[in-house]
Amino acid sequence: MLASGGSSSALIGRDVSDKRDADGKPFFQEILRIAKANGAGTVEYRWLNRIDRKVERKVSNFRKVGDVIIAVGYYIPRASANQAKSLLNRASDAVKTDSKSAFKSFQDINGKYIEDDLYVFVVGLDDMRFRAHGATPRLVGTDALSLTDSNGKPIIREMISIVKAKVRGELEYVWRNPVTNKVEKKHTFIRKVDNFLLGVGYYAR
Repeated sequence: MLASGGSSSALIGRDVSDKRDADGKPFFQEILRIAKANGAGTVEYRWLNRIDRKVERKVSNFRKVGDVIIAVGYYIPRASANQAKSLLNRASDAVKTDSKSAFKSFQDINGKYIEDDLYVFVVGLDDMRFRAHGATPRLVGTDALSLTDSNGKPIIREMISIVKAKVRGELEYVWRNPVTNKVEKKHTFIRKVDNFLLGVGYYAR
């Protein structure tokens, strides 16, 4: 590392070819490989954001100039629809395997089910109460049917109607983004797994 104006300034003067991100991804190797082959490219990884002191998704664009590589990166506060679907798939498999253990994992802030602004929530279809909520654990045990969005939309009631009719679906509403702390438009994918409603949503850009 020859120079850095960001959180990687501590790496200046060191060999970073084996440096890995928070998930163990050798992203510097990827940068070196792509730059050597194509001259420029983009890489995504997870890195500490010094502003909020959280590990977040980061994208860096880089280009080979002479015998050095220049890179500029930015943090991504919003996940994509595909990432939300992928997390819902993983959460569904976990509930099918061991629901009690899965619910606990969904609320572990250091676990694999909370990814920046993505999290899992679960409602029991027998008692209509929250069994897990990755962003707001205090909702666990409360009446899910009473929950409305900022516009008064009875979101859980609508979600339950959807999964009872079609097993899976999606719903759009407004909700607080735990990363930006702002109320934003949210699109949530939902699914009935055993006797539970599972949901994972992403915030629209």
